[in-house]
Amino acid sequence: MSKSVKRTGTIVLVVMMCFLLVACGTGPKGKQAGESAEQAVKNYLEAVKKKDQNTKSQYLEGSDSLGDSTEAYEEMPELEDKIVDFDYKILSSEEQEDQAVVLVEITTYDFKTFFSKVIEDMFAKASEITLSEGAEIDEDAMMNEIIEDNLSLLQSKNTTTEAEIELNKHEDGWKIKDSDSVANAVLNGTLDMLEDASGDFSGE
Repeated sequence: MSKSVKRTGTIVLVVMMCFLLVACGTGPKGKQAGESAEQAVKNYLEAVKKKDQNTKSQYLEGSDSLGDSTEAYEEMPELEDKIVDFDYKILSSEEQEDQAVVLVEITTYDFKTFFSKVIEDMFAKASEITLSEGAEIDEDAMMNEIIEDNLSLLQSKNTTTEAEIELNKHEDGWKIKDSDSVANAVLNGTLDMLEDASGDFSGE
C-alpha cells in the first residue's frame, strides 16, 4: 500500500474528529465579560457536550481551518454522541493579569484503542482493494463501515486524561488560546497518536 493512501486515511480521521472541538471563523463576543477563566472553560466544555457551535466560538480565539469539516459526522451520529459524552472535573485554575491556566480532568471512552483498530482495519481493507485490478477506493464509505463495525469497543468511560488549558483575557472575557489540548484530552491522546502516525507515514 502506498504512503499516500496511508497519509490520506490518517488526515481524514484527524479532520473527522476535530471539528466538534474547534470553531469555524471568529465567534461572537462573550456573554459574560466578568466571568472567571474557570467558568469560561466550563461554559466551553458544556457547549462541546451540547454541540452548541455558536457558544463554543465565543470562548475560542480566532478561527480554525478545520471548521469546514462538519460534514464528516453527518453519517456517524453514534460516534459523534460518544465523543461528546465525556465527564470533566476542574482540578485547578490560576489567573495572572491577562493570562490564565485551567487544569481539567477528562473521563471518557477509550478512543485511542478504538481509532487504532479503525486505522488498522482501514489500511487492511485498502490493501485488499488495491490488489484488485481496476478497483477504486471510496474512503468515506469504507471508513464509515469500519467505524460502525468497531463501535462496540466504546462501551464504558474508563480512561482519564488531564488537559492544561491556556486562556487570554479580552475585553469581552476569557478565551481559550488553543483547543487542541482539549480535543486531545476528550479523545484521550488520540490526536497525539495520529500526529505521530502522520509523521511516520510522511517520513518526517
